[in-house]
Amino acid sequence: MPIKKPPPEKSLPVAYPEFEFALKRDTADVDYIPRREGGYFRAGLHRPSRPSTGLPPYQYSPLPSSSEYVRCLILQPGQADDDIVISLEPVRLEGSVDKRGDETKDAPFEALSYTWGTSRRDRPVTCEGGEIFVTRSLDLALRRLRRSTGLPRRLWADSICINQADPDEKGAQVALMGTIYLRAERVLIYLGAHDYNLAAEAISLIDDTNSTKLHAITSKYDVTIPFAQNDDPIIADERWKAFSLMLRQIWFTRGWTIQEAWLAQNAVVLWGENDLEVSWLDLVRTYLWVEACATNAGLGLRHDLTMAEVHRTMFARARPAEARVLGVDDCDGSFLEVLEQARVVAMTDPRDRIYAFLALAAAGGEDGSDAGLIRTIQPNYKDPFHHAYLEFALNYVRSSRDGRLLHHVIHDEETLVETQLPSWVPRWNIGSYNSSIPMGPTCMTVDLLDLSPATSQPETPSGSDSNSSSQTREWCLRTHGVLMDTVTSVLSLPPPEALDIEDHIVPLLASTWFDLEEATEGGPPVAYAPHMVTTAVLRCLTMGRHAGDPETWPDHMLEYCQHVKALTFDWLRRRGKLGETGDEEKEDKTVAPGKEDQQQVNDVSPSQGEPESTSQDFLELIIAELSRQGIGLPISGEEEVRSNGPFPTRPEAEDQRQRQQQEGGQSDSSSGVDKVHDIVKSSARNRVFVRTARGYYGLAPGPTTAGDVLAVLSGGYVPFALRQVEGRRRDGNARCFKVIGQTWVESVMFGPVCDEGPGWQDWRAWGAEEEEIILV
Repeated sequence: MPIKKPPPEKSLPVAYPEFEFALKRDTADVDYIPRREGGYFRAGLHRPSRPSTGLPPYQYSPLPSSSEYVRCLILQPGQADDDIVISLEPVRLEGSVDKRGDETKDAPFEALSYTWGTSRRDRPVTCEGGEIFVTRSLDLALRRLRRSTGLPRRLWADSICINQADPDEKGAQVALMGTIYLRAERVLIYLGAHDYNLAAEAISLIDDTNSTKLHAITSKYDVTIPFAQNDDPIIADERWKAFSLMLRQIWFTRGWTIQEAWLAQNAVVLWGENDLEVSWLDLVRTYLWVEACATNAGLGLRHDLTMAEVHRTMFARARPAEARVLGVDDCDGSFLEVLEQARVVAMTDPRDRIYAFLALAAAGGEDGSDAGLIRTIQPNYKDPFHHAYLEFALNYVRSSRDGRLLHHVIHDEETLVETQLPSWVPRWNIGSYNSSIPMGPTCMTVDLLDLSPATSQPETPSGSDSNSSSQTREWCLRTHGVLMDTVTSVLSLPPPEALDIEDHIVPLLASTWFDLEEATEGGPPVAYAPHMVTTAVLRCLTMGRHAGDPETWPDHMLEYCQHVKALTFDWLRRRGKLGETGDEEKEDKTVAPGKEDQQQVNDVSPSQGEPESTSQDFLELIIAELSRQGIGLPISGEEEVRSNGPFPTRPEAEDQRQRQQQEGGQSDSSSGVDKVHDIVKSSARNRVFVRTARGYYGLAPGPTTAGDVLAVLSGGYVPFALRQVEGRRRDGNARCFKVIGQTWVESVMFGPVCDEGPGWQDWRAWGAEEEEIILV
C-alpha cells in the first residue's frame, strides 16, 4: 500500500538563497543543477527514461528482523552504458551474515549519501531476475561507483535497500540509519555528475588550504591561525570559484545528508564522473577557515561561500579542539539546537525534521534529558506530521521539564490559530523564520498539564500515553513568570531584501523622536533617556548582535548611528518638521510613521493632530542629543544653530567619506554602515517593531499585534510575546495564553525571574509579581 504523500512544508523566507531555493523548489518532476555562472537550471522535464528490461517487478523478501537487519546491495562490475545489475543480501548490524546465514564472515560495506532529486523512478536496475526502478540521481551514482572490472562492490543506498512501500519496515529501518552510517567502512558523499570539469580545481584547493593553512590544528590544538591578509596569494586564487560551485550543489541543502556525513567514521566527497575524491572533514575545515580567518579579506562574500550553520555545530561536536582554534565555540550542540539550525535545509517529509537527526543525538553521547528522549522516539510514518511534533514535545517535557523548548516556537498567522497542535509545540516544518535570540543560561522549568474535560492535574515526568490518546487530549504547560508589559502599537517591516535605510529605518527613527515630544507633553512614556533613544532603537534593530571582529564593531555601530541620524534630520527638515529652511522642499507633508497596528513604514499618512513642525523645545532636545554624540545637524549654507555651539555642515563621517572618494580611496565608513545594516536586515526578518505601555521598543514575532503581553518566564532571560485566551482560566485563577515567540525588548534583559536570580531585584523595582501562567 503506497504511503500517503505528506502535505508540503511551509516555505518562509530564509537567510541563504540556496536554502530558500531548496525549500521552495518542486521536487516532484525535475532535478535542479547549479549553473556555473550562478543560479540553477531545471533538468529532466522531458528527459528520456531508460527502457524497461522487460523483467517483472522485484518482490522484496521480509527482513529476518527490521530492527536488527538491513539489506546491502551487491553492485556488479560493468561498463558505462551497461545495465546496472545488483543483488540484495540481509546483513545483521550487530555482526554480519552471508546468504548461508554464517555469522562469522566479515561483510564490510560502504554507505551512499546522495540526494534523491526528482521523485520520478524511471531508471531500471536488474535485481535477481526482477527490476527495481530508481531515480536518475541514484542511477548516475551507481554508474559512477561501480567498477569496470574485477570484484563487485557492497553498498547501502536507502532507496533500494529499504522497501519504500512498507511503512512499518521504513520506520524501523529509519531508526537504524544512524547505526548504518556509523558502521559503514566508508561513507561516499556523491554531489552529482555535473562538475563543469571543476572538481579537480576545487579538490586541489581544499588539499592546498589544509596543507598550508590548517596543517597544525590536526596535531596541535593550542596554536593560533593568523588572519589572511589581502596580499595573501590564496585570497586571489581563482579556484575559489570552483569551491563555491561545489558548495552550491543540492546535496548541501538537504536534511538527511547531515547525519549521513557526520556519523561517518570515514567520509569522502565525490563530484563529477571522474575518479577524484576528497575528505569531507578537509572540505569543512576549508570552509571554516574562510569564515574564521578570511572574512576581513572579503573572501567568503566575494565568492558567496555558504554552508548551513548546522555543519559548524556538528564539526564542533566531532572535533571540539580543532573547532576552538577555528573559532567555532559558540554553540552548545544540543539536540534542540541541531533541530533549530536544520530548519534551513530541505526535507521531503515533514516528519523527518525530527527523525533525520535522532541518530546524531544518540551517537553524540547525549546525556541527561536528551538521552532519555532519544530512547522514547520511534519513527512513525503512518500518522501525520503533527503527531510526530506533539509526541516529541511531550516526551521532551516529560523527560526533562526543560523550558528551553519554548525558545524554538515559531509561528505564522495560520499556525497561531490552528487547533491541530498547542501553541507551545515547535513547528519544525516552518522554515528559517527569523534570527534567534540568545537565550542565556536559562533554567526555565515547565510541567505538563492536561486540561481535557474532567482532567486538570499535572502529569508526572514518568507519565506516558498511547499515541492515539495523546492526540485527543488538551495538553498545556504550566509555568510561572512575570507579565512585564503590553504591546501598544506594531509597525511592520518589509522583507530584508527591500529594507532600505532612507525609506524605512529613517522614518522609523523619526517616529521615535516624535514619541519623545509626545512624552514631554504628557503623552505615553518613553523608557529611554533622550540622548539614548537613537542608540536604543538601533540596538533594538540589531538585537544586540554583531558580525566580524568584536573590537571594530562599536566603530561600525557609531558610523551607522551617525549616518542614520544625519539622514533622519534631513528627512524631517525636507518635510517641514524642523521649521522653515529656505529653499528646501515644503510640498511634501508626509510625516513620520504613526503607530497604527501593522502599518508599513514605507506607506504612511499624516497623523491627525500632529503638529506641522516640531516645537522649539523638542528641536533643542534633539540638538542636545547630537551634541552628546558628537554629530551635527545637517544644514545648508552658512547657517548655524544656536545650541551648545556651531555644528559642521555635515557629519564628520560624511566629510571623511567625501575626502576618500575624492582621493580615489574606498570608504571604510561605508562598509561599516553596510555591515550593520546587514545585521539589521537579518534581525528584522519576519519580525515587527513594537512599542510597549512602559515605553520600551522591541522586535517581536510577525504575528504580534497590539494588546499582546510580554512575559519573562521563571528562570529565563528572554521575554516572550503571549496572547491571552479570553474566557480561559484554570480553576478560575491562572490565565491561559498562546505562545507567539521570543521578543527582543531593548534594555529589559535584566536577568532570570526567580528569587535567587541576580536580576530579580530589577523586576521587584517594576512592581512585578510572579504568577502562574498556563500555555495552551
